[in-house]
Amino acid sequence: MTKKSRNNFVLIFVIFLIITSSTLLLKSNEQLKKYFFSENLRHTEEIQRNINNYLNTKINMLAFLASLDQFKNFNVQEIEETLTKTIYSDTDNRTIFVYDKNGKIVSLQLSSTNSEDILNSISFKTNTYKPLEQQNFKTTLEGKICISNILYNLDTKIPYIAISVPCFNQKGEIIGGLGLTFDPDNLLKFFSKSDYFQISSLIIDDNGKIITNTPSIYPELLDYDFKALFDLKEKLAVQSSPFNNKKELISYVPITNTDWYIVSTQPYSLIKAELYQASIERSTLILLLLIPLLIFAYLYIKEQEKRNIISIISKERSNSLIEISASLAHRIRNPLVAVKGFISYEKNKTNSTLGQENIDIMLSEINQIEHILSELLKLSHNNHANLYNLCLNDVLLNAYNLMKPQAEIKNIVFKLHLPEENLYIQGNENLIIDLFINIVRNSFAATQKKGIVTIKLLKLRDSVQIIFTDNGPGIPDEFIKHIGNPFSTKSESLGLGLAICDKIIKLHDGIYSIKGDPTLGTIFTISFPTKK
Repeated sequence: MTKKSRNNFVLIFVIFLIITSSTLLLKSNEQLKKYFFSENLRHTEEIQRNINNYLNTKINMLAFLASLDQFKNFNVQEIEETLTKTIYSDTDNRTIFVYDKNGKIVSLQLSSTNSEDILNSISFKTNTYKPLEQQNFKTTLEGKICISNILYNLDTKIPYIAISVPCFNQKGEIIGGLGLTFDPDNLLKFFSKSDYFQISSLIIDDNGKIITNTPSIYPELLDYDFKALFDLKEKLAVQSSPFNNKKELISYVPITNTDWYIVSTQPYSLIKAELYQASIERSTLILLLLIPLLIFAYLYIKEQEKRNIISIISKERSNSLIEISASLAHRIRNPLVAVKGFISYEKNKTNSTLGQENIDIMLSEINQIEHILSELLKLSHNNHANLYNLCLNDVLLNAYNLMKPQAEIKNIVFKLHLPEENLYIQGNENLIIDLFINIVRNSFAATQKKGIVTIKLLKLRDSVQIIFTDNGPGIPDEFIKHIGNPFSTKSESLGLGLAICDKIIKLHDGIYSIKGDPTLGTIFTISFPTKK
């Protein structure tokens, strides 16, 4: 993967994460909405169960009271029918309705005595309310019984009746209420009082006659039509409140063993506020996770750009040096041929004044100069390659046979391991042979006594791999990172030779790695893509 493609990959990955995070956030908001809606429905179903249990408790309480002598006048049947229409349940900002299949209100319970809707609907004014004296309370209570609950004291083993009684002003408006608890023998004695009332109170007189029930307190709600809910497939709907035009989340479930339904409403603004708060929390969390990633991606791309610039400058400098060197090589070569010819002529003279030993030294140095010039010309010329179907087994064998005599002269153990299967690449035979010979020559130069140089050809999934190993001192790390740049070292074998190798490998779309270790020697690994 090239540096440019790596940068593009990082950008694409970051964009993908942002899109994914945004999508997850939107989905999570939808899930939050579904969660709040389902919680509302679950709460309504829980209220339904509580109401069923509560109605049973009230009916059992009625049977208990009817068994007492002081309540023998109770019209049990009428009270029981009305009891089933009364409801009570602890709610959180909900209004509970009970209605029949025709959409008519049977009973209701508002969510809180302090809510604006309730205060408006019952004309409750806190500034006109005054705590009732005991005598006033007795007057209000006497002859009226509100069945609310039955308690059982675990210490005294005595059942107590908990009741709540609405209190009216002179206009007949409810201005407060009293909650009381009595044992059956002292039912009319004052026990406690508070400033709240329960809307579900069922008030009866001492003759067992029903005085009032919830629906009669709220006549404006009796005509409210819930029938539109019957057509809904879901048990949830967002609809205008019966008290005002504000939207409310309405959920409903049937009451067991009756033809009635219980409806729970909750201000939709509360749900939206909860959704907004949860959404902000999740958005903040995602941003906190994304910001370090974006910073990392930015720094990574900047670092890659810096490296790319350094690499481009280095390559341009190397190319400039190669072009200049190639031009000089051409200019030096012709005079050098003349000098070599003159020295060779002197060598053939029997009475040369230069001396045979000096002539041999000069010819050796001239040959070295010619080799360097030849390498420079190779670097400048190898910009394009004519590639064709090439068997690496044959090329490696040819290179091995060419270098084997030198190995024998230097007393080096030279090994070649080829697979039985012929492996092919798209390559140029002359360039590949030059590549292999350059690497082997460097290995020969690096090894000393008892040197071992090995070549191994392997087949991988989508590529072939050639591994050159020697037991020399290894290439220093400071030289490895400069391989591919000519003139990076004073040693010719580590400068031009490996620069040529780098160029040939890249012309064949190959990659390579070099590992140098003072104890293990050098491992030069080359990979070429296989022919498709």
